[in-house]
Amino acid sequence: MSDKKPRICVNKDLSLADQHIAISIEGLNAFQRVSLYAKIILPNKAAFESISNYIADSSGRICLQSDKSCGGTYEGVWPMGPLSSMVPSSTNERKYERFLIKDPMQPFTVHLQVYDTFISEVDSVPQMKHKLLTQHDITRTYAAPGVSEIEIWEGRIRGTLYIPCGSGKFPGVISMSGGYPGAMKHKAALLASRGFVALALKFFGADDLPGNFQQLDLGYFVEAAKFLKNHERVTASNGVGIIANCSGASLALATASCAPHGLIGCVVAISGWIHCFGHYWYEDQKWSPSSSMKKIKMTIETNSDGIVEWRYDVAPIMFKETPEEGSHFAFYKRLHTAYMFVYGGKDGYFPDTPEFVKMNKNLLISAKHPAYKFLFYQDAGHLIEHAFSPLAKVAWTFHEPHFNGGAQPGHGLAQEDSWPKILRFAYDNLTTNQNKL
Repeated sequence: MSDKKPRICVNKDLSLADQHIAISIEGLNAFQRVSLYAKIILPNKAAFESISNYIADSSGRICLQSDKSCGGTYEGVWPMGPLSSMVPSSTNERKYERFLIKDPMQPFTVHLQVYDTFISEVDSVPQMKHKLLTQHDITRTYAAPGVSEIEIWEGRIRGTLYIPCGSGKFPGVISMSGGYPGAMKHKAALLASRGFVALALKFFGADDLPGNFQQLDLGYFVEAAKFLKNHERVTASNGVGIIANCSGASLALATASCAPHGLIGCVVAISGWIHCFGHYWYEDQKWSPSSSMKKIKMTIETNSDGIVEWRYDVAPIMFKETPEEGSHFAFYKRLHTAYMFVYGGKDGYFPDTPEFVKMNKNLLISAKHPAYKFLFYQDAGHLIEHAFSPLAKVAWTFHEPHFNGGAQPGHGLAQEDSWPKILRFAYDNLTTNQNKL
């Protein structure tokens, strides 16, 4: 028997929400079987948790960097598995909670516990029938020390601005979510922590904004981009960027297709599409769904678990070589704007995502566009977030739980791979001229 006391070791007790940390367990018996339990309780009392089973080596040590989990919410070597594989707790008041912290200026705590047995299901941990060997808390945050938060209500613009610590100027980006009313602020705070002045932009469902995103003046987004570009803390010789998900990504592409030249330096479109599903306008330009798009047979089904799933066949219409004029956003004609597309092969909203990649590539190639990248992840779902964020396979949208798709560990690994590439892409295209004509 070892005379050492078991303990959890981490290299950082305080870290950013997208930052990798090294976790190990020491002081165990040789080849001892244990379970590592992780839990986060959000401010709204919703809990997220994970469980993983490990076998100590001959010295009584487990290193998540190299040792395999034998079961639980993930298997195999996954250094950040305790966080990335978290699932909503069955004890939550509402099913299908999404990991979402509405006030990113407030840090959150990750509770780590080690039990002296293999535990296969997270539901059995609260029963407290297992021997607790050791525990340790770490703190994660979206806002690095010194990041400032400013509410914006200027002209038509509604949102929250996050500015990095330090003096000088920084590249500027607009962060937009999809079918979520108001603004999700956490990603903008994280972008500020990574050296961007980031505007979490609201565009529907809050304040005095439209109630939905089916009819919008794209001039609103142009106005927001101009506001950010002209901010005293923003360096914008290449314009500003937009990083957005879902319908926000589509509106980002729409904005890039009509904004004044030099205003939008880059767009990162995550799970977005270029076809118009609503009615939009900018000055004398108008976009609306094509006549063929209106004929798509869409079925919205609710399964036995109460989850809403979309069923439709878009392939014959959406993947034409040349989309109908005025029914899509011709972003590819803007050669001074760089584009990154991020898609998942298990997107619950859009089947045939490889076809989206093919179509968009063909459009960019036909326009001889000089600056674009595509990231495609076979097991990723619709909600591709920053690194180490739990998968929201189902999430509440318009007061209903919608199926978003994704399979672990592929979805989590996609986020770990894509997030630093997104940051690098935005930084390079907003601060250098390497991809500009």
